[in-house]
Amino acid sequence: MVEVAMQEAKNPVGVVARSMGLETLAKASPEISLPGKFLFEGIFSGGESMLGLGDVFVPGLLACYTKMFDYRRLKSGGGRGGEHRRLMTYFTCSLCGASLGLLLATIAVLFYRVAQPALIYIVPATMLPLLLLGLRNGEASALWTGDCSAIATIRSSPALTV
Repeated sequence: MVEVAMQEAKNPVGVVARSMGLETLAKASPEISLPGKFLFEGIFSGGESMLGLGDVFVPGLLACYTKMFDYRRLKSGGGRGGEHRRLMTYFTCSLCGASLGLLLATIAVLFYRVAQPALIYIVPATMLPLLLLGLRNGEASALWTGDCSAIATIRSSPALTV
């Protein structure tokens, strides 16, 4: 697994052109060195540690989505009163979950002494707290669909007012 992740990435246009037998197009496609991983000095091992680009990109996408959701939710008047000062927003929850997932992945690498796919730890560590926070706030459906206009309707219902 490590050997595959450490090899040089190739231009996808050239790879597809060669597989289709289009050598002219394959030669015309420029050589690109795609960054597919981050290498940094290992904390405990003294060697190099690797973090894939997807391990940063996927939680980053989720953090962007939750920041947008928090903004739209506040703008639409959803949520309880004084919620804009609330410490645990969906954005904060996603950042804490991603940090926890990376910590769990690091602990797993130290425990098993073999490389681990970090997303196995990052995805549950980010999605589960977001789901629980959404359920607690009564906004899980709106969080999943991104429909913040439904939040104000749900909150104004007499059966759900607190």
